[in-house]
Amino acid sequence: VDSGIPFLSVKDIRNHKVNFEHSKYITKEDHQKLIKRCNPEIDDVLLVKTGATIGRTAVIQTKQDFSLFVSVALIKPLHEIINPKFLSLFLEFHVNQINKDSFLKGGVIKNYHLEDLRGINIAIPPIEEQKRVIQILEKKFTEWEIHKNQFEIIQEQHDSIKQQLSNIQSSILDIIFSGKLIQ
Repeated sequence: VDSGIPFLSVKDIRNHKVNFEHSKYITKEDHQKLIKRCNPEIDDVLLVKTGATIGRTAVIQTKQDFSLFVSVALIKPLHEIINPKFLSLFLEFHVNQINKDSFLKGGVIKNYHLEDLRGINIAIPPIEEQKRVIQILEKKFTEWEIHKNQFEIIQEQHDSIKQQLSNIQSSILDIIFSGKLIQ
């Protein structure tokens, strides 16, 4: 429908966040039916389990109501045992380590099934250690993002200089071949 309750799919899980900007919508009635079996709440973990972006994760940090398309798995961690961010990072690492061509089911569109998710063994350190690991990783991610942004700026400058050189070359060739150089 044109408006209503956001209905999230793989495209709405990016950079460890839930993004509502381009989501589709369902009616409130359809949402009420869906949340009986799958009710996303704050600190639950979402895992993309279908398509080219298998393994993307996000920890829900919003109270906004939404429902999930079948391409996204909902995981409800036991918070007294495992930190949602730790679980999210672990799952993303785990899924990205498997050989997707041989392990995942499906023809053209690969799928990571819930039974595969249930079979994962996770070595769970104490909560305080999980928090320390998260802090270290978030610091590294921030550093990587800064370097990525710097690289993108350099790449844009390189592309601009390359275009300017191409324009200069075209101008010189135009002068040479139009006979303006001899005049």
